[in-house]
Amino acid sequence: MDDSSCLNDADRAKLEREWQALLEQKGTLRIWRDGAVAEVPDDCYDSYLLETLDRLKPASDSSFLKAARLIGEAIGCCDQIIGAAYFEYRLRKLIYAGILEIKGVPRSMRHYSVRRKKLSSN
Repeated sequence: MDDSSCLNDADRAKLEREWQALLEQKGTLRIWRDGAVAEVPDDCYDSYLLETLDRLKPASDSSFLKAARLIGEAIGCCDQIIGAAYFEYRLRKLIYAGILEIKGVPRSMRHYSVRRKKLSSN
């Protein structure tokens, strides 16, 4: 066995400290930033999701966009590797916050559609 591929004690200790620091973080999302793993706020990509929705907006303002289409586009165009579960979690938070409207049943991302909530003209 070639010992050149093994970690020395100092490198191993450094990796252990980094891992312990990550374990102590309470956040939902971590991204790769400036050559290291960085914890970011849960809502870090909310504006990105909304911008993606606006870019994909159906021809009619009253039309809804399939959640799976929005999430797929968000994953495909994101500068980070972030899974569908996170984006769907944030999509649902935007619905609960009243920023987005939903049509369908949020059983899974392919069972519902979303659009920006219409402002009432009262």
